[in-house]
Amino acid sequence: MKKFLVIILALFMLVSMTACGKAPAGEPVAEPEKPADVAYNTEVEPFRVAVFIALTGANANSAVFQIQALDLAVEQINNHGGIEGLDGAPIELVYCDNMSDANAMKTVVENALEDESINFAMFPLASTYTAPAIATLSKLQCPALTTSQADSIFDQGCDYIYGIAQVSSKAAAVTTQFVSYLAEKYGVDTSRIGCVAVDNDYGRMNMETFEKRYSAMDGYELIYSEAYPADTADMSSIVTALKNKDVQLLHSINLDQDGKLFFATIKGMNYNPLVIGGGSGIMYPTFIEACGPVLEGVLSGTHTNPNASNTEDDEMFQELKAMCYDKYGHYGGEFLVSYYSQMQVLHQLLNETKSYDRQVNNKAMKELEFHTLFPKIDADGNYTDIQYFDEKGTSPNSTTEMAQFQYDANGELWPTCVYPEALASAEIQWNR
Repeated sequence: MKKFLVIILALFMLVSMTACGKAPAGEPVAEPEKPADVAYNTEVEPFRVAVFIALTGANANSAVFQIQALDLAVEQINNHGGIEGLDGAPIELVYCDNMSDANAMKTVVENALEDESINFAMFPLASTYTAPAIATLSKLQCPALTTSQADSIFDQGCDYIYGIAQVSSKAAAVTTQFVSYLAEKYGVDTSRIGCVAVDNDYGRMNMETFEKRYSAMDGYELIYSEAYPADTADMSSIVTALKNKDVQLLHSINLDQDGKLFFATIKGMNYNPLVIGGGSGIMYPTFIEACGPVLEGVLSGTHTNPNASNTEDDEMFQELKAMCYDKYGHYGGEFLVSYYSQMQVLHQLLNETKSYDRQVNNKAMKELEFHTLFPKIDADGNYTDIQYFDEKGTSPNSTTEMAQFQYDANGELWPTCVYPEALASAEIQWNR
């Protein structure tokens, strides 16, 4: 299968289209021209990273914002002289289209990683597309970073996948702790809790964790729990059931298109529970634009937030936010923090190993202690600056933030960090 990708040397946004993976015989891969006056070293090979992303298909609209964030994060590194440990080599992103099709991931990944000039891989959101690729990643032995959270990604015994976000089972547990916080501080009713989740690994794991946790908590009752297919075309029966059960606090675990439909349905049916969302779709700028005011006051778990207090002292991230606003007219949202953090992990790794070699870098990942803007805690439960990977490739001390959709000073609706209090940049608003 022939795929198309965009090779982007992010500093100059020079774009060429070519086949993902090895070029057919007699069809050379186009090389981007390098301007004479650049900050990185033009005499050394770029460090090439395959990025598996939905350039076409149902989720292509969200890829626009992911690519903007990735490009800017790489542009910033290249602007500052490239990878010091590789004599100033630039990072080069190779975008590989997963066509919004989980069933295509094995072939897409295989085509890309058989190309030995690819040094590293990245799997942006979502878990639906990352999980099916893990066996192929193991076969082709290429280290990869992801912000996907499904436990099933890391339960496959792959020695080459590394996640910097908290896995979904632990994130769901943090969400129940947040509900306890809401009950204790604000008196939120916890006797009529519901959960609606997309029927995939991530959704099912969240639902199972909620059921287990709430059954062991006095005064907390999960009275409705339902999984639905991702391609559901009508949410009215689910919303009717929620209304009939009088669910007052609702966990909603969605992807993109299904999430838009769900929030449109609760608006159309005049149903206004306190919603605590989750899943990759709810943080997409296109999701926010499509849903509009119905999202005001909605809470959601998130592994990063550009307004969290821990971002304020990071000068490089503040520079990146300014770059994003100047170029695209927005601050990048969760994507900007996520991909900035991923590129910072890669930058720190390469400065330590000084190597292009997949095996050398994979071995070093297992021992790496690194800095990101993801929230993390130490053994005593205190927030810390140090993050690391365990034997499964997960980040065991990564945790979850909670954001609420609030209007900013410019009248724009954005998720703002409200929990934990140590990282919050705003208080919870009760206007639903």
